[in-house]
Amino acid sequence: MITLKRFFGNVGENIAARYLMKNGYKIVERNFAVHNVGEIDIIASSPDGILVFVVVKRRKNTDFAEPSQNVDYNKRKKLTATARYYISAKRICMPTRFDVVEVIGRKVNHIIGAFYAEK
Repeated sequence: MITLKRFFGNVGENIAARYLMKNGYKIVERNFAVHNVGEIDIIASSPDGILVFVVVKRRKNTDFAEPSQNVDYNKRKKLTATARYYISAKRICMPTRFDVVEVIGRKVNHIIGAFYAEK
Protein backbone atom coordinates (compact mmCIF):
# COMPACT_ATOMS: atom_id res chain seq x y z
CA MET A 1 0.00 0.00 0.00
CA ILE A 2 1.34 3.40 -0.97
CA THR A 3 1.35 6.16 1.62
CA LEU A 4 -0.14 9.59 0.96
CA LYS A 5 3.35 11.12 1.28
CA ARG A 6 4.77 8.70 -1.36
CA PHE A 7 1.78 9.35 -3.65
CA PHE A 8 2.28 13.12 -3.31
CA GLY A 9 6.00 12.65 -4.04
CA ASN A 10 5.31 10.49 -7.11
CA VAL A 11 3.03 13.16 -8.54
CA GLY A 12 5.76 15.77 -8.04
CA GLU A 13 8.35 13.53 -9.70
CA ASN A 14 6.04 12.95 -12.67
CA ILE A 15 5.52 16.70 -13.09
CA ALA A 16 9.29 17.28 -12.86
CA ALA A 17 10.07 14.50 -15.37
CA ARG A 18 7.57 15.91 -17.89
CA TYR A 19 9.05 19.39 -17.42
CA LEU A 20 12.60 18.10 -17.99
CA MET A 21 11.63 16.12 -21.11
CA LYS A 22 9.76 19.14 -22.49
CA ASN A 23 13.00 21.09 -22.09
CA GLY A 24 15.14 18.58 -23.98
CA TYR A 25 16.35 16.33 -21.15
CA LYS A 26 16.40 12.57 -21.57
CA ILE A 27 15.35 10.65 -18.47
CA VAL A 28 17.95 7.95 -17.81
CA GLU A 29 16.64 6.55 -14.52
CA ARG A 30 14.12 7.33 -11.83
CA ASN A 31 14.29 6.56 -8.12
CA PHE A 32 17.81 5.16 -8.21
CA ALA A 33 18.51 3.93 -4.69
CA VAL A 34 21.47 2.46 -2.87
CA HIS A 35 20.56 0.58 0.30
CA ASN A 36 21.65 2.47 3.43
CA VAL A 37 23.03 5.35 1.33
CA GLY A 38 20.30 7.32 -0.43
CA GLU A 39 18.02 7.79 -3.40
CA ILE A 40 18.12 10.08 -6.41
CA ASP A 41 14.69 11.02 -7.77
CA ILE A 42 15.67 11.52 -11.41
CA ILE A 43 18.86 10.99 -13.37
CA ALA A 44 18.76 12.73 -16.73
CA SER A 45 20.98 13.71 -19.62
CA SER A 46 20.81 17.44 -20.36
CA PRO A 47 20.61 18.81 -23.91
CA ASP A 48 24.26 19.89 -23.59
CA GLY A 49 25.49 16.40 -22.60
CA ILE A 50 25.71 16.69 -18.82
CA LEU A 51 24.51 13.89 -16.56
CA VAL A 52 22.17 15.56 -14.10
CA PHE A 53 21.20 14.19 -10.70
CA VAL A 54 17.84 15.75 -9.91
CA VAL A 55 16.22 16.17 -6.52
CA VAL A 56 12.49 16.85 -6.69
CA LYS A 57 10.87 18.78 -3.86
CA ARG A 58 7.12 19.29 -3.95
CA ARG A 59 5.08 21.55 -1.70
CA LYS A 60 1.55 22.88 -1.79
CA ASN A 61 2.81 26.40 -1.08
CA THR A 62 5.82 28.34 0.22
CA ASP A 63 4.24 29.59 3.45
CA PHE A 64 7.06 28.18 5.57
CA ALA A 65 10.02 27.86 3.19
CA GLU A 66 11.07 27.27 -0.39
CA PRO A 67 11.12 23.54 -1.14
CA SER A 68 14.83 23.60 -2.06
CA GLN A 69 15.68 24.74 1.46
CA ASN A 70 14.98 21.18 2.57
CA VAL A 71 18.03 19.96 0.65
CA ASP A 72 20.33 20.43 3.63
CA TYR A 73 23.93 19.31 4.21
CA ASN A 74 22.96 15.76 5.25
CA LYS A 75 20.68 15.32 2.23
CA ARG A 76 23.40 16.65 -0.10
CA LYS A 77 25.92 14.26 1.45
CA LYS A 78 23.60 11.27 0.84
CA LEU A 79 22.86 12.41 -2.70
CA THR A 80 26.57 12.83 -3.42
CA ALA A 81 27.37 9.34 -2.11
CA THR A 82 24.55 7.84 -4.18
CA ALA A 83 25.69 9.71 -7.30
CA ARG A 84 29.28 8.52 -6.79
CA TYR A 85 28.03 4.95 -6.54
CA TYR A 86 25.99 5.38 -9.73
CA ILE A 87 28.94 6.89 -11.63
CA SER A 88 31.22 4.06 -10.53
CA ALA A 89 28.73 1.25 -11.14
CA LYS A 90 27.78 2.52 -14.59
CA ARG A 91 31.36 3.60 -15.45
CA ILE A 92 30.22 7.09 -16.35
CA CYS A 93 32.80 9.40 -17.85
CA MET A 94 31.00 12.65 -18.52
CA PRO A 95 30.39 15.94 -16.70
CA THR A 96 27.79 15.83 -13.94
CA ARG A 97 25.82 18.27 -11.82
CA PHE A 98 23.13 18.41 -9.17
CA ASP A 99 19.85 20.21 -9.86
CA VAL A 100 16.76 20.75 -7.75
CA VAL A 101 13.32 20.88 -9.30
CA GLU A 102 10.77 22.54 -7.05
CA VAL A 103 7.14 21.75 -7.71
CA ILE A 104 4.90 24.24 -5.92
CA GLY A 105 1.32 23.37 -6.70
CA ARG A 106 1.69 22.85 -10.46
CA LYS A 107 4.37 25.51 -10.92
CA VAL A 108 7.89 24.23 -11.66
CA ASN A 109 11.13 25.97 -10.69
CA HIS A 110 14.28 24.32 -12.06
CA ILE A 111 17.43 25.27 -10.12
CA ILE A 112 20.34 24.31 -12.36
CA GLY A 113 23.57 23.56 -10.48
CA ALA A 114 21.78 23.89 -7.15
CA PHE A 115 24.73 22.52 -5.18
CA TYR A 116 28.12 20.89 -5.54
CA ALA A 117 29.11 17.40 -4.43
CA GLU A 118 29.78 17.07 -0.72
CA LYS A 119 32.90 15.30 0.46
